[in-house]
Amino acid sequence: MKLQWLILTLCLWPHLAAGQARIDQLGAAAAVGDTDKFPVCQGCGAAVNALEATGTQLKTYFNGVYPQRTNNLSDLSNFLLARENLGFPDGTASTVLHGAAGGAPTYTQVLNADIATNTIALSKLAQSAANTLLCNATAGTANVTVCTLSARFGFSGSVFDITAGSIGSTQLASGAAATNLGAAGGDLSGTYPSPTVTKVNGANMPSAPAVHQYPIATSAASGGTLSYKTRSNCPNTVGSGNHINFDQSTDSESCGTDNGVSLTATPGLKISPTPYNIGAGVLSPSWPVNQTCKVANYTIVEADSATSICMDGTNITLAVPSSAANLLPAGEGFTVGNNNTTTATVCIGTAGACSGGGSSVFHTLQGATVTSFTLAQGAWAIIQSDGNGSPNNYWVFTSGAGGGGGSSGALTKIATQTASNSATLDFTGLTNTYNHLLLDCNSIISATNAVAAYLRVGTGSTVWSSVNYDWRIDTVISSLTTTSSQNNTSDAQLVLTATDVGNVAIYGTGFYLIDFWAPGDTSGNEVSRALWRNIYYSNTNSFTGSTSGSGEWYAGTNITGLRFFMSSGNITSGQCTLYGYQK
Repeated sequence: MKLQWLILTLCLWPHLAAGQARIDQLGAAAAVGDTDKFPVCQGCGAAVNALEATGTQLKTYFNGVYPQRTNNLSDLSNFLLARENLGFPDGTASTVLHGAAGGAPTYTQVLNADIATNTIALSKLAQSAANTLLCNATAGTANVTVCTLSARFGFSGSVFDITAGSIGSTQLASGAAATNLGAAGGDLSGTYPSPTVTKVNGANMPSAPAVHQYPIATSAASGGTLSYKTRSNCPNTVGSGNHINFDQSTDSESCGTDNGVSLTATPGLKISPTPYNIGAGVLSPSWPVNQTCKVANYTIVEADSATSICMDGTNITLAVPSSAANLLPAGEGFTVGNNNTTTATVCIGTAGACSGGGSSVFHTLQGATVTSFTLAQGAWAIIQSDGNGSPNNYWVFTSGAGGGGGSSGALTKIATQTASNSATLDFTGLTNTYNHLLLDCNSIISATNAVAAYLRVGTGSTVWSSVNYDWRIDTVISSLTTTSSQNNTSDAQLVLTATDVGNVAIYGTGFYLIDFWAPGDTSGNEVSRALWRNIYYSNTNSFTGSTSGSGEWYAGTNITGLRFFMSSGNITSGQCTLYGYQK
């Protein structure tokens, strides 16, 4: 602007000198405005008159027209000026004229000029949004601009960093992950991406196993060493008995053979095939029936365990020894059934007799403890060792009577005893399943003449009671019109007839029918009472005698047996059958 004002002054100078006031005599101008008038010359010759220009015209010229002119200072000659007249020094290529503090202007070369270190402050940079940088977004000559960072980059505490978890396999060059992991370690050796397994949990592992080999630890030193051992060819087919033997001293295998295991069936079971060694087999129940019935007294042996025994002899005995000698151990047992019309007796005993069998007893389901019981024809019982002591005792599960028992209130046959010059006809093993017993004796012939018929009860393991009986009988002889009576309030048995029973071969048979109530009472509050009717041959009058009577046994103990006998001598023949009305 100083140069422009100088040019204007030069142009106006002749006119001011010709007739206008001196320039140095001009007064001070006020602030210049767009409407102010200024003298100007066009061509600036002697013959050219000064013209008038406004401030707006001058401003338009200096802001628009003049800057379009060449920037070469040599053109200042058009204004009758030269750069040297201005006192400007000579410049060289790629230099800039600038003033110096307190001195003359000078030129500075700018071709390789650089910004001095630490001279640009942050305040001089354009401000941008968060997570942006100044960058050249387009190749070529594009200007530096603000670029937004991707989600993978950000600033954390003013530090430019990669966002955690943002770099995946797709951001890496092919093979970059493998090649940048370095050497393998731990149980691996070599380098990635193809390391080699040389250890397992620190134990050295050999390479290249052969077919049918397996690794095994052969040393524990230095973390352990694994070696490959060959598996033995030892197929275990059914019945082969093959098995693998392993020798720790050599860590080696071999194939061995044997006959497997040997099994022996216990009573009640059988194994097929027999003998059993190895392979498939069948284990099944075995409870054979001994179809050859016993016709004489017999004693149980261990081989009879888990079998069914048939009894078919006249009044024979099945003796069961004590289990002290490991006979019928816990859980073992047998069944026995009577196929004979006479009564079979089962008792604790030996050698076919009810004695010498040890201290074992039979337990009935009704809670009684006995050493013997009887089975009528068709009756059966299950006898099983309880295993509760030494010796073991036996549980007895009876059918109750021939034919397997009956329902509540039914009359059930219990047993039949047949006399053959017998001292007594006994019924034992009775239980409290009956509330009413009926004894029916037929064709009884006594071995002795002029005797009376008696009845006693047994308790516990059949101890025959000889106390606590009271009775009364009334006798009528068919040839007489009178009745004779007898009684006793504390006797050793129930007296069924007067002492007048004859034993004449043709007429000397007697028939006795006795009802017995409450035989199973154990409370002590009820006595067992009996009522009977008899017909026999009277030895005194040689006619038929008829006796009716009643009586009781008042010990208040559970009755387990009944005994029919004569006051003297044996019973030559005849039989008695006992029935029971079930509760």
